[in-house]
Amino acid sequence: MSEEFVEIARIGATYKLDGELNLYPLANSIETLLSYGSWYIQMPSLKQGAKDWQILRDENVYRRASKTYIKIAGIEDATIAKKYVNALIGVPKRVLPKLDDGTTYFADIIGCEVLNQDNKSFGKVIDIIETGSNEVLVCSNGKDEYLVPYVQQYIIDENIELKKIIVDWEFDYLS
Repeated sequence: MSEEFVEIARIGATYKLDGELNLYPLANSIETLLSYGSWYIQMPSLKQGAKDWQILRDENVYRRASKTYIKIAGIEDATIAKKYVNALIGVPKRVLPKLDDGTTYFADIIGCEVLNQDNKSFGKVIDIIETGSNEVLVCSNGKDEYLVPYVQQYIIDENIELKKIIVDWEFDYLS
């Protein structure tokens, strides 16, 4: 499938013996994520290379107290359900709402090169960590990884079309 997908949730450990799995939404409320329409799954074994997304059919997503769970159709026991642990749930990017200027989907930041004001590269963004107080860009240049706070105070310029982010950050800052 050549369509671009955005991850919206990750599947966690099995919950019950009948194949229920923990579901961890990556952003927004579960109600918002359900409003995007059909969900797709990417199995954990494919995560590092191929980006094959398969449509989920007849999955059941529900909440108990503050936790969210998913029951995948046809999976009736925990042993089979375990192969879905760490799978990603995504939706086609085209179904996401358009954002206001100045806001960006995290999926668009992945792959951006991060440079400081001296034009020295921290590498490309490979992940984003949500710390609770702010997000942190995980940048890799192939041999080293750097953590750069993703807060307005340090972002000088962000050009998603050119896949470049300029930051007021140095290599010797604690990260």
